[in-house]
Amino acid sequence: MDWEDYFPTAIAERGYDYYLQGYVTDLKRTKTQITAMVTGTQDYGVVIDLANGDFHGGACECPYANSHPYCKHMAAVLCQATAADKPASQQQVSKAPTSFDSLEQTATKLV
Repeated sequence: MDWEDYFPTAIAERGYDYYLQGYVTDLKRTKTQITAMVTGTQDYGVVIDLANGDFHGGACECPYANSHPYCKHMAAVLCQATAADKPASQQQVSKAPTSFDSLEQTATKLV
């Protein structure tokens, strides 16, 4: 689902931070919509519209969304939905060393 190009970089980054902090709850998805709650100053309801599985717009109850087409809460929901679509192996941000040798090599590089 390509949605990042619709959002200003700063808004997308703030949404990603909200996603990483676990602020997205009650995520539900149908063929035409994604809904969720996002914790901010308050809890805000977010609705994302989909067309053929792709981002097609959205709405949020936050004050910022009253005067802007996209907000960090929408971006957070899209980050969560995108992560949910990926296999668990691709959701990992970084992989820890799996053997003592590689752990030792990593520690040596740090010294």
